[in-house]
Amino acid sequence: MPVSADARDRVIVALDCSRSEALRLGRELAGTVGWVKVGMTLFYACGPDIVDYLRGLGFKVFLDLKLFDIPHQVRGAARSAVSCGADMLSIHGLGGAAMVAAARECCGRFGCSSRGARGRRRWAAPRPATSSPSPC
Repeated sequence: MPVSADARDRVIVALDCSRSEALRLGRELAGTVGWVKVGMTLFYACGPDIVDYLRGLGFKVFLDLKLFDIPHQVRGAARSAVSCGADMLSIHGLGGAAMVAAARECCGRFGCSSRGARGRRRWAAPRPATSSPSPC
């Protein structure tokens, strides 16, 4: 059954797996899913080439690195992520206003948008929802 373009863009498949498994899944899912998520483990194992490979298969790539550092470092990391082809990038929501502003500045200058305007990259700043100690 053919999948509409709108439906393909509503799902992000997390490639939280090995390089070989990610390559296999990429080939199998090409044309049926619009987005894939590359997390820290896969990105650090493969480097920017994994983003390039997946984009070559037609995917939009959410680079989920949850950047969290001093503003200068986050600015540079965001610039590198955008230049390697990531369509969406995550920064850590607890990084503070200056860190978020540095990422926004870089993304604005190099083609990112939190709104995801057509042809522009997106960024997200999630706050921890799991793996946090309970206040009780």
